[in-house]
Amino acid sequence: RPEDVKEAFSARGLVLEGTPIHGAFHLAGGGGNVAKLPGFKEGNWTVQDVAAQLVGVLASPSRGQTVLELCAAPGGKSTHLAELMGDDGRVISVEVHAKKAQLVRDACSRLGIQSVAVHAADATDVQTLKALLASSALTQAKMDTCSGGEQDPPASSDTSLADIVVLDAPCSGMGTLRRNPEHRYQDDSRLAELTKLQDRLLDAGAACVRPGGSLVYSVCSPLAVEGCERVAAVLHRHPEFECPEVTHRELVIYAASSTLLGGTNRCIQSWTH
Repeated sequence: RPEDVKEAFSARGLVLEGTPIHGAFHLAGGGGNVAKLPGFKEGNWTVQDVAAQLVGVLASPSRGQTVLELCAAPGGKSTHLAELMGDDGRVISVEVHAKKAQLVRDACSRLGIQSVAVHAADATDVQTLKALLASSALTQAKMDTCSGGEQDPPASSDTSLADIVVLDAPCSGMGTLRRNPEHRYQDDSRLAELTKLQDRLLDAGAACVRPGGSLVYSVCSPLAVEGCERVAAVLHRHPEFECPEVTHRELVIYAASSTLLGGTNRCIQSWTH
């Protein structure tokens, strides 16, 4: 429980300050080696920027849902999504690099998360993504049959589709200059390559969302060409999608307007300050 974590830190003379997100704290003044802080090895908590946590809150998965996360390493969003569902559902985490995929598995193991299945695969390959979703659904159905559990019927009869697709896309990292100042010196050709990749990933993600589901896109960049412009482009290519107004009480303070996306409170934007 959040209260227990806060009490354990307090006993070590460490101060945890509240944040706008329920159950999330900010460690005031730092605490040294993260692995030596109380409760870390036991999996009682994990480290994640508030901005990264906003992605999970925006996705807002419910118990029993199927979530597909693309570009999943190092695993903070996968575990957060699973925790938001009470570890009751399916999170299919896809990461193209095998070594990075292992980081997601390690994070799940430390936190005791059971609902995340990690795959080293190309997140732009729609056929592969749908096969992973269908295979996961079949495995879950077999487990339910063996346990004798009763499950609600799926929202979509197509088991190769997800209720929610989350894409934290590779980007220029221009929103992380405080920690990565070298990103300032990237050339324009690199940015052009990234936006093309972002479009391919968005198209693949869009192809895997069930009717009525959600596609959540995020980047750690304030550049419109990587953010609102990419969303506007995918909406143009996929008119079956729409960009709704942000109304969630924990997100409204981060909501930003965009004429590209249709007006007021159409996206989430956070700043390091």
